[in-house]
Amino acid sequence: MDMDFSAKMYSDPTMRPHLKKLYDSQYAAFFERIDAMPETPTTVSMTMPDGQSVELHELSAEQYRAAVPSFDKWLELQSRIMSDTGDIPGSLQSVERARQHVQNLEQNDPGSPSGVRTVFATGSEILGYINMDGSVATHAGGSVLQDIAKKADAMGLSGEAKIAYLQDEGKKALSARYGNLQASNYNTSNMLNKTEFANRWYPHHDTYESYQSALASARAHLEETEQLYQQQMERRNAMQAFLLQSIEDSQSSPTIQAEDENPLMALSQSTT
Repeated sequence: MDMDFSAKMYSDPTMRPHLKKLYDSQYAAFFERIDAMPETPTTVSMTMPDGQSVELHELSAEQYRAAVPSFDKWLELQSRIMSDTGDIPGSLQSVERARQHVQNLEQNDPGSPSGVRTVFATGSEILGYINMDGSVATHAGGSVLQDIAKKADAMGLSGEAKIAYLQDEGKKALSARYGNLQASNYNTSNMLNKTEFANRWYPHHDTYESYQSALASARAHLEETEQLYQQQMERRNAMQAFLLQSIEDSQSSPTIQAEDENPLMALSQSTT
C-alpha cells in the first residue's frame, strides 16, 4: 500500500483519524502511570551538604498532564521532525554537520597552515592578526583593528583588497600607539603552520593537546548524533507501520473511528 509518509501527511485531513490513533497509543502508557499516581503529590525531605533541610515536592498528576502536547501541537512537532530540519537533534542535516566538523578538523591538524597573513606585535606581545579570509583577531592593545575591519566591510572590500587595506590601515593606527610595532606579513610560501604560530605567540597553549581534545569531542558528538538519527529512523518505521495498519483496518471496516475518540477508552467500553 502506498502512503505519502512525509511532513505533508500531518496536515492531510484524511490522515487525522489515523494520526490520532497513533498519538493516543504513544501517550497511553504515560497516562496510565499518571492515573495511578496518588492524589496528593509525594514530598521528600533531603539534607543538603551545608546541613540545611529542604523539601522536594513531586509534580502533580495535573502538571504531568499539562506537559503533554495537544494533538495539534504534536502534529506540528512531528511535521518539523519529518521535514528533517537541521535544528532537530538526530536529523540528517545535524548528522551531516557533525560529520563535516570532524572532516574539517582531520584536514586541519596542528601541522596545517595557520591561515594567518599578518601579525601585529610589540616586542613579545601580540596585539592582533589578520587571517587569510579577511577576518581579524585582536587582544586588548589591538582592538582598533576591529574598527578598521568594520570600515573595510562598509566599503565592500573583500579578498586581497580587504587584506591589503587591513594591513596598511592597521599598521598606521598601531604605529601611532606603539613606537616599536612589528608587522609580519605571510603568504602561501612562508606562512606559519598552526603549531609554529602558537609556539611563537602563545607558548603556554598546547596546540596538539587542544587539537586532540577537540577532535575527540567532535567524533563523540558525531557518534551520538548518528545514534539519535538511527533511533529516529527506527521510530519513523514503527510509526509508518502503525499508520499503514490503521489504514488497512479502516478500509476493511465500514466506519473510521472519530479522531476525538480514544481507542483505549473505546476498548474498555467494549469489554464491559
